[in-house]
Amino acid sequence: MRGTAALPLPAGRHLLPLLRDPAYARGMRLADWDETLRLARHARLLGQLGYRLQADQPTWDQIPERVQGHLQAGINDAAYHAQLVRMELRDLEQALPSDLSVTLLKGAAYLLQDLPLARGRTPNDVDLLVRRADLDTAEQALKCAGWRMAVQSAYDERYYREWSHELPPLRYPGHPLEVDLHHSITPVTSRTRADDALLFADLRPIPNSRYRALGPLDQIIHAVIHLFQDSELTNELRGLVDLDGLLRQFLHSEQDWHALTERARGHHASRLLWYALHYCCAWLRIRLGLPPQRSATVAR
Repeated sequence: MRGTAALPLPAGRHLLPLLRDPAYARGMRLADWDETLRLARHARLLGQLGYRLQADQPTWDQIPERVQGHLQAGINDAAYHAQLVRMELRDLEQALPSDLSVTLLKGAAYLLQDLPLARGRTPNDVDLLVRRADLDTAEQALKCAGWRMAVQSAYDERYYREWSHELPPLRYPGHPLEVDLHHSITPVTSRTRADDALLFADLRPIPNSRYRALGPLDQIIHAVIHLFQDSELTNELRGLVDLDGLLRQFLHSEQDWHALTERARGHHASRLLWYALHYCCAWLRIRLGLPPQRSATVAR
């Protein structure tokens, strides 16, 4: 991403315009769809793209039938993975002590909150967050219920426990999804170190669930940190689409945008937020609610 705000072709030719405006599909030829479907599938965006297009019935009706089939397959695959997440969460609910505060992160949180960005999104695992003081209790409860560590190396396990923000991945035998048990959203060794006290002070209950979610601003900051610090920025367009969806969902006024910049400062993530806003504007055309001088200085 460094050095330019333009996404190299062919990605920028059709996929980004489609993500910005489903009506763009009305002018696409069959040959255009060939490269776009391949790219959307590779970027793990096929289900989300399909959902957005299907929601625009006049546009959907103009899409070639064979293209509709690929998009519908993406929607169906996302629905299947969402059901796997719900099943895993039900089993986890039975395994974890009822008085233990458990927070969902990323895909599972988006799903149970029924956020628009979760529609068509394909979750890969289940991310849980507990306080550091509750980590041993949560781990032992899961192990007693049958979950097992996925790593075999003593070196790897020591690294997770001493330097990471999560335990080694856990998996119940026969279950397709891993469970990542976090005690923070940033590793001990990371340059950007989130403020755990701020994080846990603003947890929100998820209606009709025993689980909690991060506060709206912290969900955005977590997505920012995960994309611009924890990943290699390869095949991470979906992470930017998640960010765009969170910004559109939770920020509705200049005051909201101001609160986000202050929250980022509290988590030492102002520069990472600048990167996020820059590319959400350049690639997905989100409009910032900050005055020009404020948006220009958000990373300072």
